[in-house]
Amino acid sequence: MYGNTAVRLTFALTCVLAWLAGHAQADFGSGTITFEDASYQLYTLTNTNGVASDVDTGSTLTISDDAVIPISEYFKVGTDVYVRFGFDLDGDGDIDSSDTPAVIEATYAAGSSLNKKPNGDANATILGGPFSADDANNDIFAYTSGSNPDEKTDFAASGYEDQAGNYFVRARKDGNGDGTESNLSVDKEDWSSFIIEYATTNSATVDSATGEIWDIDGSIQNAEQFIVTATTADNSTETVTSPLGDNFDLDAKPWAWSFSGTASSITQIKFTRATGTVSGSTLKSYFPLAFNNFNPVSSIGFVTPEPSSLFAFGGIFSLAILRRRHRRVRR
Repeated sequence: MYGNTAVRLTFALTCVLAWLAGHAQADFGSGTITFEDASYQLYTLTNTNGVASDVDTGSTLTISDDAVIPISEYFKVGTDVYVRFGFDLDGDGDIDSSDTPAVIEATYAAGSSLNKKPNGDANATILGGPFSADDANNDIFAYTSGSNPDEKTDFAASGYEDQAGNYFVRARKDGNGDGTESNLSVDKEDWSSFIIEYATTNSATVDSATGEIWDIDGSIQNAEQFIVTATTADNSTETVTSPLGDNFDLDAKPWAWSFSGTASSITQIKFTRATGTVSGSTLKSYFPLAFNNFNPVSSIGFVTPEPSSLFAFGGIFSLAILRRRHRRVRR
């Protein structure tokens, strides 16, 4: 029904995708949200039990580090499919104005020209780390990799740079309500769950989805683990649980979750942090969510083509969006 098995393209299918890559639509079309375009059109609508009405053009989301995604607006991910994101603060199982929005976060993979400047020091130029997380309160990040004191923030593991891309989604860090984000403990990510809400028009249905959570790690005394639950129009649920982060196997790497062929149309996908003790490991109370490469309408996600395809087209394709991920150099 679901899984996290990598899918590999045949040469012929890669040819088709390569052709379609040059014919992408301005919005997401019907595929993977990678946040790699310069901006995206958002929409406002009324969502009644997963049915959209009063659809209208909303704001334009400009992709940049720390950009806030409006919690009340939707991405168009197909002719009749819309999704919005948000972090549930009060635990009521939905997202509204009392909850907190998702935020765009820049990755700092090898080869990127993005420079970290801890504490706002314009003279402190650090490319993808290393620096102590405690010295970076003015440079918001979602996760760190490596070991102290040389932590690397939002830095993809070697070989995963293309899959990470330039941007992903994290929670807003403003736990004390003063409107200012920081990495201080007072601004910990005190959210109940990350929620993706669906709305469709013209009786459209969605029975599959996939995406990635990055950097599920920790130790046996302080492990991380996520539970991903899809709710459908008939109020049934399907759940998949991430590996237990009691080691560093997923340090700065993705874990792909997916649903396929659900009993009825998906209306919500919810991500919660496992708590308590699992397999002898104590789970953390708070840890971040780094969300990327979300395909809202298919169980096919980021795929590495066969070697012959790589030779022919010289790159890695992000699937289902039917366009090539463009890695842009930013300064």
